[in-house]
Amino acid sequence: MLRRKDDGTVQLYVTLKQPTPEELAQFRNSYDPEEQKEIKQLKGNDKDQLLFRGKIYIPRQQQKEFVRKFHKDPLHGHQGMFKTTKRLQEKYNFPELRQMVKQVIKDCNIYNKAKAARHKPYGLLQPTEIPDKVWNTIAWNFITGLPTSKDPITGVEYDTVWVIIDRLTKYGYFLPFKGTATAEQLAYAFIRYYLDKHGVPEKIISDRDKLFTSKFGTSFFKQIGAKLRFSTAYHPQTDGQTERLNQTLEQYLRSYVNYQQNNWVELLPLAQIAYNTSVNEDMGISPHTAVYGHDAETQRPEQSIRKAPIITAVAPRAETVVTEIKTAQARLQSELQFLQQRMAQYYNKKRIEGPILARGDKVYLLRQKQNATTNLSQIKTKRPSDKLDFKKLGPFKIEEVISKTNYRLSLPKTMRIHPVFHISLLEPAPKDAPLKKNLEIEKDDNEYEVEKILDSRMVKNKIQYLVK
Repeated sequence: MLRRKDDGTVQLYVTLKQPTPEELAQFRNSYDPEEQKEIKQLKGNDKDQLLFRGKIYIPRQQQKEFVRKFHKDPLHGHQGMFKTTKRLQEKYNFPELRQMVKQVIKDCNIYNKAKAARHKPYGLLQPTEIPDKVWNTIAWNFITGLPTSKDPITGVEYDTVWVIIDRLTKYGYFLPFKGTATAEQLAYAFIRYYLDKHGVPEKIISDRDKLFTSKFGTSFFKQIGAKLRFSTAYHPQTDGQTERLNQTLEQYLRSYVNYQQNNWVELLPLAQIAYNTSVNEDMGISPHTAVYGHDAETQRPEQSIRKAPIITAVAPRAETVVTEIKTAQARLQSELQFLQQRMAQYYNKKRIEGPILARGDKVYLLRQKQNATTNLSQIKTKRPSDKLDFKKLGPFKIEEVISKTNYRLSLPKTMRIHPVFHISLLEPAPKDAPLKKNLEIEKDDNEYEVEKILDSRMVKNKIQYLVK
C-alpha cells in the first residue's frame, strides 16, 4: 500500500500474506502418525494454532508444496535461498526448513531461467594439439565490413581480408577477398593462393562462416582430405591466433591507410611482409625464419649490393640449412607446448571445471555473454523486451557429449542454429523441468531473395540499396 505523508514523501507499506482459516484447518488434519507424536511438543496460542518454535507448523506431507507455492507467489517474487527462508520464518517453521527451501529453489524452472549466473564461467582451457610439421594445421577467418578498395593491377574491388595462419610457425597470409564470394570461389582461391605452395593441410580451424559450412564447402575440403574444425555456436574461441593476428593487421592498416580508406588492398602485401619478418614475442624468432630458416631482408644496405657473391659448395650448405630449419621447428613445437601450459594456468584461474554432464541430461542455454571481454554473441528471442526476457533458454536435452567442454543439444527445429555449444553457455536444469519444444529466435544473418532494387545511395564510400 502507498501512503503520501504531509511533507510530500511517499511510503510503501507491505502486508505479509496471512494463512486463511481453511489453510490452518487443513494443516491440523494433515498430520501423519509420526507427527501425531510430535504434537505433544507443540504449544497452542490463544487461537489454538499449532506452533513449532513459536511459528505456525506446516505438516510434513504439505511442506514441499507449501514452500513451492510460497516461493512463486508474486508477493514473494521468486527470490533466492536467503530471502525466501527469512520471509518464510516470519510466520512459519518446521524442521529442516532451509533444506526444503534449497530443494524447491533448485527445482524451480522459472527461477533458474530468470536468475543470472554468478559463478565463474564453466570450462577449463582445452589446448589444441601442437602441429608437428609446418603447414600441417592452419587457421583462418575473415575481416569483414571494410570500405571498398581496388586492386591497382586488376581493378577488382574488395571489401574483405582473408587471413590464413600456420599454427606452428605463425606465418600469415593476408589476401583480399569479396564478402559476396561463393563457396566455389573460396575453393578456387584456396587452390590458387595456398594449395600450390604448401599442399593439403591435415586440419583447418575456422569459425562458422557460411562459406565453410555450406554443402559445397564441407564437401570440397572433405574430398581433398582436409579436416575442418569449427568453433561452437555463440562461442567463437576455437583458435585465438587468428583473432590476435586480425588485431595486428587492423592496427597496421589503421596506421597507413589514406583518408578515404580505399587503398588498403595495396597495403596488404606490405603488412604481410612486416608481420612475417617481425620477431614473435613467444617464439623468439620471426615467422619467416621459422619457415625458411633465415631472415628476410626488408632493407638491404648499399654496400652489400656491391659485394661480389661468394661461391660455396651448394650441397653441404643446403643440407645445413635443412637441418637448421628442422631444429628450429622442433624447438618451436616444444616452446608452444610450454606456452600452452602457461596459458592454461592463467586462463583457468578465472574459470571452474563445471558440472559433469551426460547424454540425456537437461540443461539451460545462456542467452548472453557473461563478461565484456568475450566475443560471445547474444541469442535474441522474439519477445518484445530483452531486459525482461529470461537469462537462459530451455531446458533442452543433451543429445551427444562431444568432449569435456562441447555438447550437442536437441533443439527445436524452429531455432535453426548450430546445436553444439561450449559448457560455459550451459547450466544444469532440474530433472523434472519441462523441455522447451517450441522456440523461435532472431537470426543475425537472415537471407532474403531480392525481388527488385528500388534505389541506391552512397554512405561512407559504401553503396546501400533499397530493395523490395
